[in-house]
Amino acid sequence: MRTTPIRVVLALLALFSVGAGSASAQTRTLTIHRVASGAGGNVRVVSAAGTPILSCDILITSCVALVTQGAIVEIAADYPGRLSAGTGPASACALSTCAVTMSADADVTVTFTAGDGPSATVTTTVGINGPGDATVWADGVPCSEVNKYSVGSIESTICTVTYLVGSSVHFATTAGTAHFIGYSSRTGGASACGAAAACTFTLNTDASATATFLALADVRLNWDSGIALPGGAPVQFTLTVTYAGGGATSVNPAGPGAWTAAPPLPVATERLAAVGLDGFLYAMGGDTISVSGSSTNAMSVFNPGSIFDTFGWGWTNAAPMLARRQEFAATTAGGRIYAMGGASFASASDPGTLLALMEAYDPVTGAWTPRASMPAARRGFVAGTINGIIYAAGGSGSAGTPLGTLEAYDPSSDTWSARAPMPTPRTGVAGGVIDGRLYVAGGSNGTSPLTTLEVYDPATNTWTAKAPMPTPIAGSQAAVADRVLYVMSELQVYAYDPDTNAWSVKTPMGTPRARLAAASVNGVIYAVGGWKYSPGCCNKTSAVLEAFRDSLRWSSSDPSVARVDNAGLVTPVAPGDTSIFVNIGIYTNFLYAPFTVIGPSQLSIDVPVNNTTTSGPLTVAGWAINRGATSGTGVDAVHVYAVPAAGTAIFLGAASYGEARPDVGASFGSQFTNSGYSLVVPLDAGRYTILVYAHNAITGQFDAVASAAVTVSASATSPAIAVDTPVAGQTVTSAFEVGGWALDAGASTGTGVDGVRFYVQAAGSPAPGVFVGAGSYGASRGDVAALYGARFVSVGFHFTITGLGPGSYTLNVLAHSTVTNSNSIVKSVPFTVNATALMSIDAPSPEAIVTASTFAVAGWSIDRSIESTALSGVGVDALHIYAYPNPGSGQPPIFLGVAAQGISRSDVAAAYGSRYNNSGYQLLVDRVARGRAPGRYSIAVASRSSVSGTFNNIAAVWVTLQ
Repeated sequence: MRTTPIRVVLALLALFSVGAGSASAQTRTLTIHRVASGAGGNVRVVSAAGTPILSCDILITSCVALVTQGAIVEIAADYPGRLSAGTGPASACALSTCAVTMSADADVTVTFTAGDGPSATVTTTVGINGPGDATVWADGVPCSEVNKYSVGSIESTICTVTYLVGSSVHFATTAGTAHFIGYSSRTGGASACGAAAACTFTLNTDASATATFLALADVRLNWDSGIALPGGAPVQFTLTVTYAGGGATSVNPAGPGAWTAAPPLPVATERLAAVGLDGFLYAMGGDTISVSGSSTNAMSVFNPGSIFDTFGWGWTNAAPMLARRQEFAATTAGGRIYAMGGASFASASDPGTLLALMEAYDPVTGAWTPRASMPAARRGFVAGTINGIIYAAGGSGSAGTPLGTLEAYDPSSDTWSARAPMPTPRTGVAGGVIDGRLYVAGGSNGTSPLTTLEVYDPATNTWTAKAPMPTPIAGSQAAVADRVLYVMSELQVYAYDPDTNAWSVKTPMGTPRARLAAASVNGVIYAVGGWKYSPGCCNKTSAVLEAFRDSLRWSSSDPSVARVDNAGLVTPVAPGDTSIFVNIGIYTNFLYAPFTVIGPSQLSIDVPVNNTTTSGPLTVAGWAINRGATSGTGVDAVHVYAVPAAGTAIFLGAASYGEARPDVGASFGSQFTNSGYSLVVPLDAGRYTILVYAHNAITGQFDAVASAAVTVSASATSPAIAVDTPVAGQTVTSAFEVGGWALDAGASTGTGVDGVRFYVQAAGSPAPGVFVGAGSYGASRGDVAALYGARFVSVGFHFTITGLGPGSYTLNVLAHSTVTNSNSIVKSVPFTVNATALMSIDAPSPEAIVTASTFAVAGWSIDRSIESTALSGVGVDALHIYAYPNPGSGQPPIFLGVAAQGISRSDVAAAYGSRYNNSGYQLLVDRVARGRAPGRYSIAVASRSSVSGTFNNIAAVWVTLQ
């Protein structure tokens, strides 16, 4: 498990878990009827967790909430609101608050009558022991502390709500990254509140309580692997957070997020549009006078840096649009802002003109230019851009009828075209683009607001229904941040996660309002302007600007490489590098970790060239790498196959891998220099497809293949071989040396021979006889090179044959041709082994490689001429052993010593008689003592006959000392 720690300098919002909406869950209807008698106020419906479901403001006489069957909701009316005339589960509702279990549909009436009974206040204080964010909900009214700067002392925010005496009050904390430790300073009915996050009491007198939270102290980002394959298993990232003051530790906190006030708009505006472009927020158009007054074409630009430091630019004016408009749509494409449709009003009494006009703003030139108008005028629709194409969905036309129309605009051709219409026609919709799809939420069907969510995929030109919103909303706005769709209007703020197809409830805006604009800039959601209710005054346009950042938000710097959901599950998409970021609260530093999606290995076949013809052995060569490797080449094996024109694939072998390829290193980095491979293979004449597979050292899989078509022509062999010793008919001792040379001039490269084998055929036995060994090949033969060319200089071979009994034999030397891929080069030499003087060197074996510091020279030696004398013994009375450095060089021999004799050899006795049982010899050679440096030597054993008194037999073996 890898972990990245970070010390948090600024703090976090208190968090809570929120249930997801379900498209299939049965719902019940809660209807609220408002009656205002000289006074007014809000009515709220909240969940059992205290989070908002519905806000019914003073302009609305009837509100409807759709609630899941069996769910418990709280209805709360600000003083002097009184609930009465309830039906169904709400039949017992009275006073200002009421808890209802929605087992069936329910109605309730809320009457606002000034002085209707005694009232009491509930005062909530939210305190944090350091910089941070926290929220306590009092019947759906959020009391939030968003404290950016303090370090050490407890900062607090005080909130008050008023109800009729006898009403029930419900506190709910939503702590996550900030840690709730309990209520203190409790008075009135709130005295019953303690360490529990939820608290319910009856308001008989004024009551108050302080909710205390511990600020975040440390965050660690944990993950198991930063490497994955495209389409492979997702990788889980997690967070571990610790709180100041000894608070508990939690993992992967989540919550409702928080809003922060920002510098207001230059002019109060509703029904406007907003977009984010190149790190700036643009707000344009709208209505500057309440109740459909005067449409504007003004545009203002906001620098978001100004809400995080004191050096921002704030708002500045930009070039106005060509047309005055409101209820229009705006989006960005190709670095420009596009404004389209809407309606234009000159005054409150103006019936208004519906627009189809489209215009584009270039921030480089600072100018708007007209573009092709929409096919038909409409307003209340949503627009988004996918792969450079602008899509406009829904809205209403001149008759006011909701539309399902979807049209696409191509900026490159300045043309509009029709696409598949939305299944549910609606106006006043909100939406945004996630992963190349357009999501359209809510809206009105002309008579009532909707919960509908539908998504359009331009790749298939189809719409798909998704999980509906928790409550119906029309006239809302939406923006997308880090692949999450945020929909907001008045007290409702919902977030839709496409990975889970679920909605969650977020913290309401600080200033509840409708007819606003929303946009995302650098992952922050901005709610711009709108319309709000002002008690005792009027309904007003708003200049409010608020910024929202979710409590916990995961993001990928390049979603085309890997996506991450808000549970920290990273899904690899395509090869490349990205960074997984996580942001907690509003004013925290980023934590991040690199993430690599490994692409398939890269592979090249340099030889053979595709569609070429070759003869002789086929050479397959090239290079293979995987650039996802942090060290090495990323490839650890290369396998080669040949597929005949008719037949199944033939495995030719594993290529030699790791050869130097400076050209590859120069292109991809020095770590990939040793990425070359090669394999020389014989193939019969014919047409083949050569397949080369690279084995990924990171994933342990063969994940890349390259191919080349090649025709192998019949090879024209031109062999030549000679045996210099022994000569034909020569009589030799039982141990003798064989030397000569071999080649095949028909080979396109090399000597045409890659090995030599030696057979001894006894008289009357079938050829080639008994295999006695494979000698060394490649000795320098300048005489042969003079005849055949310099390519054929290393053609010499050598072998030592020992242990033959007396008799007549044929030596068969078989050289393996790389042209014919067979032992087709043959030379036969007849010879005779001496009938009396016989010997063998058993150790070291011919062509042996000796690495030990001490080695034995051992074997047997006899002279059978002793059988015709009266002498006893094996016929040998001394064995002298020598080492000839660099055989053939002419250097003098080094005397190694006299061998010990008399060693039992029952095998020799069985072959030649019992008197030869003690015919074995041995000499232990200390290389250091004898000064034998590494190199090639001929170990020679000279045998002296006890019959003739002369050295009449000698045997030798070639060895290499290392």
